[in-house]
Amino acid sequence: MNDYIKKHLLSSAYLKALHDEEKKILLDLYLPLLIEFFRKRNIGIIKEDKIDELSLQLEEEFGLKISTHALTSLLNRAKKKGILQRQENMYKVKDLDKFKFKLDFKEAENTVIKLIDILENNIKKQFPGKEISRETIENTLWDYLGQFDYQLIMESPTMESKKLRKNENLFILGNVICRLYQENQEFVELFQNVIVGHFLSRLIFYDPNFLQAKYENLNIYLDTRIILRLVGGEGETLKKIYEKFIFDLINQNVKLFIFQHTYDEVTGILEGCYNWIDNEGYDPSKASLALRYFKEKGYRQSDIELLKNNLPNELEKLNIKIVDSPDIILKYQIDENKLKNVIIEVYSANPYFEPVEKEYTIEKDIKSISSIYQLRKGSKPINLKQTKHLFITSNIGLAYAALKFHKEEFKEAGFSIPACVTDIFLGTMSWINNPDKIKIYSPLWIIPLSISIIRPSKDFLEKWHNEIKKLLNQGQIDETTFILLRDSSLSRELLEEKTMGDPDQITPKTPIEILEEIKREAYKKYEEEKKAHEETKLHKEILEKKEQERERKRQERAKKWANYTYWVIVFLIAIVSYVCSTSIIRKNTLISLGVSAIITILNFLGEKRIKNWFCKKFESLFKYFGAE
Repeated sequence: MNDYIKKHLLSSAYLKALHDEEKKILLDLYLPLLIEFFRKRNIGIIKEDKIDELSLQLEEEFGLKISTHALTSLLNRAKKKGILQRQENMYKVKDLDKFKFKLDFKEAENTVIKLIDILENNIKKQFPGKEISRETIENTLWDYLGQFDYQLIMESPTMESKKLRKNENLFILGNVICRLYQENQEFVELFQNVIVGHFLSRLIFYDPNFLQAKYENLNIYLDTRIILRLVGGEGETLKKIYEKFIFDLINQNVKLFIFQHTYDEVTGILEGCYNWIDNEGYDPSKASLALRYFKEKGYRQSDIELLKNNLPNELEKLNIKIVDSPDIILKYQIDENKLKNVIIEVYSANPYFEPVEKEYTIEKDIKSISSIYQLRKGSKPINLKQTKHLFITSNIGLAYAALKFHKEEFKEAGFSIPACVTDIFLGTMSWINNPDKIKIYSPLWIIPLSISIIRPSKDFLEKWHNEIKKLLNQGQIDETTFILLRDSSLSRELLEEKTMGDPDQITPKTPIEILEEIKREAYKKYEEEKKAHEETKLHKEILEKKEQERERKRQERAKKWANYTYWVIVFLIAIVSYVCSTSIIRKNTLISLGVSAIITILNFLGEKRIKNWFCKKFESLFKYFGAE
C-alpha cells in the first residue's frame, strides 16, 4: 500500500475510535497525535513562523492535512491543556512524561485490513473476470475518499484543480459498495469507521469550529434536484436517504423552504417528463435523470401527472414551505453578473456544458443565491449557528462557484460560510454532530456518491443510443427490441457490467452481445420486461381508442347542441322581427336596421356554416371541462 494512503486510512480509523470513546471536541481528538509527534520527533520549541513546516511534518507522519489556521488553533488548545507553554513568538513543549497516553493503531489497523478483505472477496464474486490486487483496491478506496473531498468544498486551496474522476476501478468499487450496504452489516460498520474518521480528518482542515454545531434558527432553502429526489424522481433508494436527511434536520429545529421559482423549475421538469415519456424521439443521452428513471421503470403520463399534482402535498408532509424571494434591498444586492460569469467559468470545465441550454437553470440558481444574501442582510457567518439562511444544492459545481464568488467578493472579511453549500456537506455535518445516530444509519453521501460513480455518462448513453439506432435503421433489430435495449433496466445493467461504464468499450457488436446475454442468462426477466413494454404499448393503444371514442361522443354531442342553438337563435330572431313590425318599435329605425343586418348575415353564412362554428366551440368547451 502507498505509505501515505496507509497512514491516512489508519489515522482516520483511529480518529473515529477516539471520537466514539471520548466524545471529545475536534481539536482534542488531535492532541494524542500531537503529543506522539512531539515525542517521536523530539520537538521542544515551535516558532510561530515555522507553523507551516510543522503542518507538513504532521502530514508526513500521519497522512493528515492540517491548515496553518487550524494548527494554530490546535496549538492554542494544547496550551490550555498544559501541553505547551506560550512564550514570545513561540510555543515551548512542556514535560510530556506526565501524559501517560500511548498511541496504539492496532485496532485501527485491524479495521482497515478487514475492510480491504471484504472488498477484495466481494469484487472477486461480483466481477469474476477482473483481476484487481489489494494495492489497487486500497488506491481506489483513496480515490473514492477523494470524491468525498470534492463534495465537502469549503476552504480547500487545491479544490480548483480537483476534478471528479471516473475509471473502471472506481466503477467496480461503487457497485460493490452499493451491494454490500444492502447485504453486509459488518462491512457497513467497518466502512463507516474509515469514512467518519476521514471526515474528521478533513473537517479540521476547513475549520475546527464546525464540530458540535447547533442548528437552531437555521433556515434551509432546497434546490431543484433535492426536491426531485425527495419525491422519487431518481429512485426509491435516494428517496429514503433524502427523507432521513430531511427528518434529521427537522429534529434539530431546522426550518425548510423552497423558493417559488425553484418550485416552478421542479414542475417544469416534471412537465417535460410528461411530454417526453411516450415520445418516439426520446433520447436517453439528452434526457434528465428523472426522465431516464421514469422511462426505465415504465412510468406512464398518468403516473407523472399524479406525481406533479401531489407535489404540494408531498412538500407539506415534509414540512417544506414554498416561499417567494425576498424584496431586493440595494444595500445587500450582490453583483449577479459577476456570479453568473463565475458559474459559467466553473461549468465550462465540463465538455458537455451548453450555456444556452442551461441559461434558465443558471438564472434560477443565481436568484436563489442572491436571495440568501438578501435574507442575511450583510451578515458574514463563521459557523452554522450564525448562518441563519443557507441554500442547499446537490450540484457540486454550483456550490463551488458560489464558494469562489463568496471568497472573491468578501475576501477582506476573512473566513465565512457562503450562501450555498452541498447537501452532502450539511448532511454529513448533521450526522457527525449526532454520534448516537452513527450506528443507526449511514451518512447521506455514501450511497448517492456510489450511485453517481456508477451512473452512465452522457457520452456513454449517446454512443449506446447511436449504436442501437443504427441497428434499427439497418433492419437488424425491430422497434420492440430497440425500445427494450434503450429503456430496459436489465439491458442497462448488463451493458454497464460488460463495459464498466466506459463508452470506448461500446462497439457495433455490443447490442447483439447484450441481446444474447439477455437470452442466455436472464430470459425470464427479459420476457417480463418485454411483456411490460407490450402491455405499455397495448395500454397506450387502449387509451388512444378510449380517447377516440370520447372524441366521437363529444362531436355528436356538440352537433346536437349546435343544432339546438341554431334553431333557438332562429326562433329568437323571428320573435324580434315580429316585435319590430309592431307600430311601437317600427318607428325605431336603428333597431329595425340592426335586426335586418343580423338576418342578412345569417342568410349569407348559411345554416351549415353557422352550425359547424357552434359545433367546434362546443367541442372545445366539452374537452376543456373533461365532458364526453
